Amino acid sequence: GGTEAERLRDMQALSRWVSGSLHVSPGTIGGIKIDGTIFHHGGHYPAYSVPGLAAVGSYLKCVNNTQFTIDNDAFSSLKFALLSLSRQTNLRDWGLGAAGRHPFNGSINKNGVLTYAYASMVPKETDKELAGEYMRLMEGLRLYSPDNNLHSAFKKERISANSYPKGFYVYNYASQGVYRFKNKMVSLNGFSRNIWGSEIYTNDNRFGRYQSYGAIQIIGTPSPVVVNSGSPVTEESSRYVEEGWDWNRNPGTTTIHLPLELLNSPIKGSEMLRQPNSFSGASSINDGEYGMFAMKLGENERENFTPSFNAYKSVFTFDNRIIALGSGISNNNEAYPTETTLFQQKLSVDDEVIEINGDKIGLFPFFKKTDEEFLILKSITGEHYYIPDGQSVTIERKTQESKENKRMKPTSGSFTSAYINHGKAPKNAGYEYMILLETSRSQISQLKKGETGYEVLNKDNRAHIVFDKISGTRGYAVFENLNDINDEFILNSDAEIMIMLQPYRNQLRVSICDPDLHLGEYSYTTSKESQA
Repeated sequence: GGTEAERLRDMQALSRWVSGSLHVSPGTIGGIKIDGTIFHHGGHYPAYSVPGLAAVGSYLKCVNNTQFTIDNDAFSSLKFALLSLSRQTNLRDWGLGAAGRHPFNGSINKNGVLTYAYASMVPKETDKELAGEYMRLMEGLRLYSPDNNLHSAFKKERISANSYPKGFYVYNYASQGVYRFKNKMVSLNGFSRNIWGSEIYTNDNRFGRYQSYGAIQIIGTPSPVVVNSGSPVTEESSRYVEEGWDWNRNPGTTTIHLPLELLNSPIKGSEMLRQPNSFSGASSINDGEYGMFAMKLGENERENFTPSFNAYKSVFTFDNRIIALGSGISNNNEAYPTETTLFQQKLSVDDEVIEINGDKIGLFPFFKKTDEEFLILKSITGEHYYIPDGQSVTIERKTQESKENKRMKPTSGSFTSAYINHGKAPKNAGYEYMILLETSRSQISQLKKGETGYEVLNKDNRAHIVFDKISGTRGYAVFENLNDINDEFILNSDAEIMIMLQPYRNQLRVSICDPDLHLGEYSYTTSKESQA
């Protein structure tokens, strides 16, 4: 109601408010961060930000080409946030590490996808990158008349679907690195003193403690059934399924393998799980050509946790190779074993085949533990895992009994898993393995000869240093004061830091990153700017 003047005033106020809300916000309060992550509840939270973005899309649909559309700064910020979101999802699914209290099947909904289209029409000339991203994200979704109109309008402007994102993206407000290779997404997730790694509620995600304990989740397998004439990549088709899921074994994580009654959150209500260390995050070099992730992992003192638990973890990505290192894995928990999970995958049929050193294994159930030989494992989804000798590895295929995350009803499912055993109460244990995302025969035969293409120059509690022979790049995850290192490039470092170096012609390319937000102590959220 109201007079025309009042309605005009209200619309102008709404327009100012929407634009203001889209500008970058400081610290850990809600809103878009400077790296494109979007916060709610003091953490990066797409399950909340996507419905928020969808509402912005509905607003833009009504006000594009009027005085009430968003301002230029708001548009830039919105565009960056939308592109960041679709780099963190494959095709639309964001995976366990970013799931908050909704552990499986978190996904950009249809209205969220439409926001890319309506945002692309904010400028006078259609933003081709956003329109192309809308068209890419539509795969497998039904076309309704608004979509048909948008598609034909974009095609008239010679806009076609974008290709998949490529390279390494750094999201340190989420303690996350995302590596995109061909059509695969590798999500690397940690957490820290400032960035929570899991959200647990009274009736949600009760067993989600280990969501971000250095997770390496690969979402890259297209749906086996054609949906609306497309075959979208989903989390489920990449074999992450809740029924029968072992909550102790998120891929890439180092965890103490607890029975579910001890893994169940000791807090009856809601909590956002943090840890004592502040060093956890990602970095890249050459505009994301190569990347790395590193974290110091610990646990706070509380019921059913192990405050003596520590691990130093790192991941380095070079082309189709992902190198994962661990050191200083220690705790005094003598009741339950510590493990690092390579993969846990739902079997579509019980005799679906994995490979162990070239031997096809379709037996079910199946159990193999090896302590000495080097291994090349091929997972259900086709990735190869190279595990150098001298490590204890278990490979299983079995029916798993579990519980769902909300009402804790029993579930079961057929899974295959592989994990490195560190034993009970390990002292300074470690690991090393490499994931190959897509491999040639020659790469496998090189591996069999022990030619991995990389060299570990240092792996202890001071630093993990990896040299990639193929690109000449070095990655350094420096965990402690480093003053007695014998290194070609680094004399010393007095703090936790991530460094990547690549000699190039007569120059040295250098990338240095401190992922800590340096926000000090606060209880729930802070509006303090992150500090250098």
